[in-house]
Amino acid sequence: MEFEFDAATFLAKLPSGHGKRAAVGLSGGVDSAVCTAILKEQGFDVLAVHMVNWQETQSTQQEGTYCTAQKDQEDAVKVAEALGVPYYIMILS
Repeated sequence: MEFEFDAATFLAKLPSGHGKRAAVGLSGGVDSAVCTAILKEQGFDVLAVHMVNWQETQSTQQEGTYCTAQKDQEDAVKVAEALGVPYYIMILS
């Protein structure tokens, strides 16, 4: 079975978000960035939230582990700024 996906048709069928608000958990990855862009394109008043769930410590650096939390946060901020949506960083650690 073959399936063709037409993104333009799909997006045109989405309901309008005019007058509605949406909060997006913006991780810094592609999925949440695309979701934020689609919601904004559909007219939603979008707010982005990036959650910091842990901090990289000197001990994790010494153990040779690699934490991408700082890079993820930087990417999330870049996406929010590029899309023109307000963003908040919640430090939960």
